[in-house]
Order: sequence, then structure tokens, then C-alpha cells
Amino acid sequence: MSLVPVPLRNNNHDAAGSGGVLHLRMAGRATVSVSGPVGMTFACAEAVNHQSRTNMPLSVQLFVLLYSVAAGFVTAGIVGSFYQLVTSEPARFALLGSSAPAMLVTFLFCGVVGPFIIMRNAVAAQRKQRPALGWIVGSVAIAGMWSACSGLIVLDFALAAQASL
Repeated sequence: MSLVPVPLRNNNHDAAGSGGVLHLRMAGRATVSVSGPVGMTFACAEAVNHQSRTNMPLSVQLFVLLYSVAAGFVTAGIVGSFYQLVTSEPARFALLGSSAPAMLVTFLFCGVVGPFIIMRNAVAAQRKQRPALGWIVGSVAIAGMWSACSGLIVLDFALAAQASL
């Protein structure tokens, strides 16, 4: 299965006409839409068929979800590893400075690297002591959902960049 980008079209979400829907066709049968202003961080992915939302196979929806989880976690791992390479200390949930720009960078950094930090801490806790199974399952669930959300944003930026070329 391959995702093929289809050009943006205006769907009149706002008066200025900046809203758009980016469609991806999968093997000519199904359509996956990323709706909202492309490039915004509040992306929302919906698996839709142009005729009816109920006709979309669950396998396509699951594929899009797993792909976005993988994209989000890979991005978190790359950014977290790059941070550790540059600073010689692992990424963590802490302020990178006290100024307003530093707080903004910290917010964005933790938003991207969060799943990597959570899973790294869960694996480290598993090695040191045997935490409760619920704690590990909760860590995986939070990191997975976080990765799915950040993966949608990463894919939205990547598809917007490809569409602008």
C-alpha cells in the first residue's frame, strides 16, 4: 500500500479561505484526509470515504493510526538523541531556561520528545526494579497516544512541505 498525495482544495472552513483538506489516496480505493489548515499544529486525521464514513475499512484506519504512532515515536527518538548528542545529557522534562523564548522552546521540545522520555524512564525503571504491570502499561499507552498525536503533526508538516514543492 502506498499513500499518494492529492493537491489541496479549499473547503471553506473560514472566511479567509485558509482552511484546506489534504487527501491521500490509498491504492485508488480509500481516501485519508488530514483536515484543518495545513501546517497548523492542531491537525486532525480522519479516515473517510467520499460516499460514507462507515464504508472505510478498519484496516485502513488502523494502518493510518500505526503509521502516525511510528512517525511520532521516530521523530521523538531522533530529536531526543540529537539533544543528548549536543548536550551530553539525556532529554528530560525540565525548563531549558528562565526567559520567555526558552520556555517556548522547552514547551515545543517536550511536546516532540515526550514519548521518548516516558519510554526511556519506563525501561530504566524496569531494569532497576520491577514496577507494577499497570505502571508499564500506562507508560506505553501514554507514549503511544502522544506519539500518534505528534505523528499526525509531523506527517501534516511533511505532506504540506511536499505539496509546496
